[in-house]
Amino acid sequence: MKKFLHLLFTVVLVPFFSKAQKQPGAVYYQNLISKNFSFLGIHENELRNWRISDAYFDVHANATYIYLQQVYKGIDIENAINAVCFKNEEPVTHNLSVIRDFKVSGEKITPAISAQNALTKAAGILNIPVSSSIVSLRSDAESHSQEFSRSGISQNNIPVKLLWVNTGKNHIELRLAWEVFIKTKQNNALWQVMVDAQTGAEIRKTNLTVYENSSQDIKRRHNIFIYEEDEPQQDLSGNSTQDIKNITSSKYRVIPYPYESPLYTNGAVVTDPWAKNHNQNANTLKWNNDGTDDYTITLGNNVYVQEDHDGYDSTFGYSPKSSTNPPNLNFDFTPDFLREPTDTINMNFSLTNLFYWTNLMHDLSYQYGFDEVAGNFQQSNMSRGGQDEDLVIADAQDSSAFNNANFATPPDGSYPAMQMYFWDPSLIYHLYVNSPSSYKGNHYAMKDVVSAENSFLKTGPVTADVAFFIDSTGTHTGCTGAMNPNALKNRIAYIDRGSCNFTVKFLKAQAAGAKGIIVGNYSGDNTLISMGGSDSTIKIPGVFVTGSDGDSLRKYLNAAVPVNASLYGPQLDGELDNTISTHEYTHGISTRLVGGAQNVSCLKNKEQMGEGWSDWYAMMITQDWPKTSVSGDHIRTIGNYAFGLDGNFIGIRTYPYSTNMNINPWTYDSLAKLPTSAQLFDVHTVGEIWCTMLWDLTWKLIGSYGIGDNIFDATQTGGNNAALSLVTQGMKLTNCSPGFIDARNGILKADTVLYGGKYSKQIWEAFAARGLGFSAAQGNSNNTTDGVAAYDIPAVLPVTFSGFTAEKHGDAALLKWTTAQESNTNKFIVERSADGKPFVSIGEVKAAGNSSVKKSYQFTDASPIMGVNLYHIKEVDNDGKINLSDIRSLNFADISPSVTISPNPATNTVTIRIPGNNQNLTVRLLSNTGQLISTHAMPNESYTIDVSRLAAGVYNIVINGSDYAKKYKLVIQ
Repeated sequence: MKKFLHLLFTVVLVPFFSKAQKQPGAVYYQNLISKNFSFLGIHENELRNWRISDAYFDVHANATYIYLQQVYKGIDIENAINAVCFKNEEPVTHNLSVIRDFKVSGEKITPAISAQNALTKAAGILNIPVSSSIVSLRSDAESHSQEFSRSGISQNNIPVKLLWVNTGKNHIELRLAWEVFIKTKQNNALWQVMVDAQTGAEIRKTNLTVYENSSQDIKRRHNIFIYEEDEPQQDLSGNSTQDIKNITSSKYRVIPYPYESPLYTNGAVVTDPWAKNHNQNANTLKWNNDGTDDYTITLGNNVYVQEDHDGYDSTFGYSPKSSTNPPNLNFDFTPDFLREPTDTINMNFSLTNLFYWTNLMHDLSYQYGFDEVAGNFQQSNMSRGGQDEDLVIADAQDSSAFNNANFATPPDGSYPAMQMYFWDPSLIYHLYVNSPSSYKGNHYAMKDVVSAENSFLKTGPVTADVAFFIDSTGTHTGCTGAMNPNALKNRIAYIDRGSCNFTVKFLKAQAAGAKGIIVGNYSGDNTLISMGGSDSTIKIPGVFVTGSDGDSLRKYLNAAVPVNASLYGPQLDGELDNTISTHEYTHGISTRLVGGAQNVSCLKNKEQMGEGWSDWYAMMITQDWPKTSVSGDHIRTIGNYAFGLDGNFIGIRTYPYSTNMNINPWTYDSLAKLPTSAQLFDVHTVGEIWCTMLWDLTWKLIGSYGIGDNIFDATQTGGNNAALSLVTQGMKLTNCSPGFIDARNGILKADTVLYGGKYSKQIWEAFAARGLGFSAAQGNSNNTTDGVAAYDIPAVLPVTFSGFTAEKHGDAALLKWTTAQESNTNKFIVERSADGKPFVSIGEVKAAGNSSVKKSYQFTDASPIMGVNLYHIKEVDNDGKINLSDIRSLNFADISPSVTISPNPATNTVTIRIPGNNQNLTVRLLSNTGQLISTHAMPNESYTIDVSRLAAGVYNIVINGSDYAKKYKLVIQ
């Protein structure tokens, strides 16, 4: 068996460890699996159905992580990946999620069409012409994958892989397919196309780029996609000293940690910001060296920041340059926020800020386990494991979109890409009154969303005198043609709310020659609304003001006091909102950690928590922990600056994050109430619910363990430090394609791995308060409506089960289980059921009582029932409290049932008993010569037949089932 495992796994691990000299060798991981396959819930004859896709020793957790990929006939099953963890070479996670009971569409494992033909088919499915030759660049026989040149089809090289995909609706049906990734420039789309490997037909195509369909919902304009960036080709020699680690110190003027945006500070110079790291391995090369060269621009080992004003990703444009040469760098650019973001000095400041915060995220996540072996983003891993050459390529001031940001995460060893855009805020001081002096200044106003052609990005600021719009009724509703067009020409029209659609008001004012409009709310109503509608012929901008401001404008205009105003919407630079850039970076963290760094497709399902992890990390790094009070509602927002809001608003989320449920009411119940249609479904709302739970967990831990003053020191014992460890390590232990319960369980497993279960009480309390309690049910993780919330907390558990298996040994069932720790345990009761209701005791095993090491137990069921046998272990402690293991199933359809016929001989009645029977059996009573006397249906464990009228003699009872047929003698006296 060891030889088999060696052959099975070594081919997979050798490439992974080619740069991991300080990590254990492949044989080490093979042996861990070979020694513990039963503990992991793998039957010995199933070993060939798994391969190691990723493995490493985690220094932060002092534990070993192994990612097992399920295969069928040697070919990967899409996203069937499990993370298992070993501590001191003992398994601490178990019970793999295994795809069983599946059907296969054909059993052929040799594709009828080649990978190159599949690529051509995929291009045809996307209506992309194939005009040049396709060149195979590399292939890997073990993973059945190839990589092809771009060939005018894709922006990037094209990976093609053979795998099994699920095409069933109500059951799992695997079909052999070629998976093809094609990145198109049009709509920034990354297409995953599944092509039938036998016929070449389309199975499915998925655009992994998330789009926002409504221009009204600017706060949702954000996306994440998988993307492979070409290696930078720009000649950087002029910005390089060609001298390794010559830099000794660097200064950066930025919005400094922990401030989230210019709303809170205009910037400051920070010197050697990496010095706060406890684990100095995070900054061995500091920030402006890539292991080979020093750089005097915003380029180093972790990130390369450059502007992308032309919106063409591969340009690699301008980067801020230090005003001094090594050994001391100086990126000191003082911004002027009254000027455009593209002004050179503002751009230098903005890009330096993005460089600073992206490096901070690298260093912070490194402290908690996102290091080289876990797949972090570095040009050089300095022989510490993982894959080199994947620093973050960060495009700043990207012109290809606005009101957006994204982070693209390919597998470890390929460049991830961040894109940051300008924002056209929908709510800010969009109205500035220039005169009269008594009313001069900024006033809150809501920008309209009636047209894509009238945004301030297109029109620029509009400054003019303000004039009443007078319609045919003598009022100012703007619902009919203007009666005073000469007064409105080249002016801003003031219009009252009411009587007609907003688009009508715009069109009537535009027809009269107005440059823009101000719509005032009803007197006394200070609500701000976004004027909606859709008409691309509207070219002039407009804003909506409160009833109070409407009253003031009406007062001045009625008194013939000249009013001059400016309608404006300054472009805001996304790089200056640190909650957005850190949010995006976290997408890279979660994508690489869930399912392992070599599989980046685990977060595509509807209930996945990527957006929630990103919001949470963004708040953790922008919280001023030394100045934070343990008490309070802990209110935080995301994206306020980019969206043009001050701290009084809720940012780009439905509710502000808060531990007060009157402020943020999200619970697991809320998930089932979200829209499910493709047009209305929003992954950000799913993320909000998850982040709310993580935020509660953070403060629950802080309430018990206080606040650590340095989150860049993972050894501190504050609740905030513990939360960062638990959540980061929890991602590594979360199932591929996860739901909320999967991720909750990942955090509970992380608590066992890191702290021996120290924080389990706080974890359960936090999640239970939001509906993710002990009895909650997840359902299908690709369906947000089938989860069941529960608000209960498990009883204090005296035992931690770390493994439970059931195996057939002839006609007997051998049950084995282990515990990671025990406290005050008394005994284990082995229980069995045919249908899950009820379970009955079939034996007991004495427990250890108290133990902090792994304990192993076993029990043999010598008389299993015919058909399905369900088993679980009930632990009973000395106080009478109980704890149940998971359920294991064995099918003994091939054994004879235990049948009793009594009394025999019989006089009046005879009763047939078959313990555990759940089949619909047919019972026939025959004479000794074979003549049928009567037929009976037996649906359960016992059945009684009246034989009082039969003559004395010998008879036969024949029992038939779907997989059983037996004949028994019966004597009648």
